[in-house]
Amino acid sequence: MSKESLKNKKIVAICACTAGMAHTYIAKQKIENEAKKRGWDCKVETQGAAGIDNVLTQQDLISADVILLATDISIDNAERLEPFKNVIKVSTGEAVKNTAGIFNNAEALSSKKEVKESIGKEIFRSLNTGISKFLPVIIASGILFSIVLMTGHVSGGTILPSNQFFANLQQVAFYGFAMMVPVLAAYMAYSIGGNAALAPAFIMGYVVNNPIGVNQVSTGFIGAMIFWDFNWLFC
Repeated sequence: MSKESLKNKKIVAICACTAGMAHTYIAKQKIENEAKKRGWDCKVETQGAAGIDNVLTQQDLISADVILLATDISIDNAERLEPFKNVIKVSTGEAVKNTAGIFNNAEALSSKKEVKESIGKEIFRSLNTGISKFLPVIIASGILFSIVLMTGHVSGGTILPSNQFFANLQQVAFYGFAMMVPVLAAYMAYSIGGNAALAPAFIMGYVVNNPIGVNQVSTGFIGAMIFWDFNWLFC
């Protein structure tokens, strides 16, 4: 492939990492810098903790020679990419460390054959999607619980809330912690089945995390993973 044929290409990308912070925006900068160096047109959408920025339009996708997904989680509005086959999938880490290598593979980038992911990568992406969604829940609950501990008093080797207000705040924190497994199950299912999987997975995630039946069985994280297996098999 001649150097001239590598000019005037257009690459669009979507970047999204597990926490939605550092890697998302570092990958964006790396892709933009490499495209500028090679004279390629470039537009990068980010799906991070601050929300979705620089959204790719339908025209952006249609006109692109390459659609690059530098993601560690399932992205929002993924269905818009279904008609396109010129999609390359990498992790944000690879986009940061091997940006030039990705661009050098010009023939693969310009082909109309979608690169399929291994089962291992699908599992990892689904798990990361669940983790990315329950992190804010755990952080918020942890902050509330820390406030209770800092303002409490020690009695019998245990830190107790200093008054009823902080006792209520502690209960809110516990409710937040209890939402961890339902949120994990819901968004792991979402990464496979989309919006249709959210409500059933939230409900089943709550069920597996709370004692039910005669024997009061609670399966927690294991139950969430088992429920994800059913989604993966049947969705």
